[in-house]
Amino acid sequence: MKSLLDVGAISVSKNQLDLSKFDFRYITNLNDSKGTPIYYVYDVGYQPLDEENYLLFQE
Repeated sequence: MKSLLDVGAISVSKNQLDLSKFDFRYITNLNDSKGTPIYYVYDVGYQPLDEENYLLFQE
């Protein structure tokens, strides 16, 4: 996942995450206090934008 993220935040497609062998079943933290869930894998977070795209960012 970090290989897709250079700086700040980017929008990535589910296909890009699948090609990088990302496993959506593995998360280390979940924040859903603002209505839309934000999933974390260590220091990288991702948030669904729609069914096919995600916002990817680093904390």
